[in-house]
Amino acid sequence: MNVFLDPDVGLCEADRPALVAKAEAIVQDFNPRASFCQQARVILERAVLALECHEPRLALCKTSWGACSLLSKAANNLQSATMLKEKRQ
Repeated sequence: MNVFLDPDVGLCEADRPALVAKAEAIVQDFNPRASFCQQARVILERAVLALECHEPRLALCKTSWGACSLLSKAANNLQSATMLKEKRQ
C-alpha cells in the first residue's frame, strides 16, 4: 500500500520528496548488504521512531506500516546500489 494514497494518513505527493530524503538519510545506519527485513530489530525500531518523530502523521499507521514502507524502499535501494557497486569492482 502506498502511504501517500491513504487518506487516513493525510500525506500527499508534495510530502514525498522530503519524506523519501529523510528515509534515505535514516537508512545510512543500516547494513548496506541486507534488505529491510534482514536488519537488526533494534536498528529498525530506531529508524521507525526517527521517521515517525520527523513526520508524526506516519505514527497514525497501524503497526508502523507507513514508516516501514518508506524505510523498506530506501533500504532496498541502498542494498541494490551497494551490490551493484561491489559487482563493478
